[in-house]
Amino acid sequence: MADQRAKLFESAPPEIDLSNFAPKAASKPLETVVDTIRATTEHAGFPSREPVSAKAPNKTGRRIWRTGRNVPFAHKVTQACNDGFYQIAEAQKWTMGETLERALAALQRELAKGES
Repeated sequence: MADQRAKLFESAPPEIDLSNFAPKAASKPLETVVDTIRATTEHAGFPSREPVSAKAPNKTGRRIWRTGRNVPFAHKVTQACNDGFYQIAEAQKWTMGETLERALAALQRELAKGES
C-alpha cells in the first residue's frame, strides 16, 4: 500500500446545486455611504484627514533678483525694524540689498552733515 499514492477522486465528484446562489443587488450607491460616514464622523468630532489648502505665500519670503550682491548680511533686529525695512523695500520695489545700500548712503550723508 505504501507503493501507491492515494487517488484524489475515487469517483466523479457529486453534482452541486447552485440554483440558490445569485448576486446580491447593490443596496446603496457608494456616494451615499461615503456621505453618511463623513456626516457621522463630523458629528462625533473626529478630525478630518483631508489635506488643508495651501496658505498664501509669505510676502517677506525670498526674492530672486540677479544683482551681483553675493555677501550675506544677517543681524538680529526688532520686529518693528524688520517690518519697516520690508515695507520700504516693497513700496519702492527695491531689493533688500538695494534698500540696505540706500539706507547706508542716507546715514553717511546725515553723519557728514553733522561733522561740518
